[in-house]
Amino acid sequence: MSSTVVAGLDGSAAATDAVEWAAQEAASRALPLRLLHVWNSAVAPFGHTPAAVAKRLDAVAEGLRAAHPGLEVTAEGVPGHPAAELCAASGGADLLVLGFGGANRLTRRPAASVVRAVLARAEGPLVLVSGAGAGRAGTGDARASKPCPAQSEVVLGLDASRPCDEVIRYAFEAAAAHGAALRVVHGGNPPESAAAEANGADEVLRLWRERFPTVPVRTECVVGRPVDHLVDASADASMVVVGRRIRRAGRPGNSVRTASVGPVTRGVLHRAARVTVVVSHR
Repeated sequence: MSSTVVAGLDGSAAATDAVEWAAQEAASRALPLRLLHVWNSAVAPFGHTPAAVAKRLDAVAEGLRAAHPGLEVTAEGVPGHPAAELCAASGGADLLVLGFGGANRLTRRPAASVVRAVLARAEGPLVLVSGAGAGRAGTGDARASKPCPAQSEVVLGLDASRPCDEVIRYAFEAAAAHGAALRVVHGGNPPESAAAEANGADEVLRLWRERFPTVPVRTECVVGRPVDHLVDASADASMVVVGRRIRRAGRPGNSVRTASVGPVTRGVLHRAARVTVVVSHR
């Protein structure tokens, strides 16, 4: 399947922010944008008939095309379970973008249950946009959540003792694509371990610096809970990149893909500002 950016749209303000962010990201990558709205008898903000859903989606898509000339936008409304359909769509996508926001982001129902299910099962990078904007998708409303301007930082949460190439690669590629600096937050050990921790991080990043020589890299060895430092760093960052470990549960040949969301990633999802990218790894 060709590369694409998929954005879930459910009629909420958070999803509107996510769709606008996805449109700008797709335009910057010269990728098509696919809007996906999943509806059923219980959740139907765009109407209970295919015709009503299509009419609303067409309006959103047309607004995005007007706001982002040259962007290829398709919109599809499908009946079914939102998490299942979004996970299926993520399999052939470069990015799956969803909106979420407010306090207790991962515990509020029903949207939070969809995000949790997608976190556990989506195959590719999952972008979660938490915006305070109230703009309408495709209108160019400046209040909508937007990617930060060029030169703002991409923040990477790094566990130097168990580095994950997929997570590090995404952060470097994102920084390079947006002309941004990369801020690497790592550590969390007692102060007396700081020197060894810093040396370990420098060694992990050495090859990546060579592969991406145009990306300015700033490392920050922290003492205390890494999640607190990542949340602080997120306030002025274009995105925070963290990982989730993929496991298989069940018997061989009949296993189910699950994701283990650790305390740092969970804390970032609950509290970080703006945009969080969760990259799966083994």
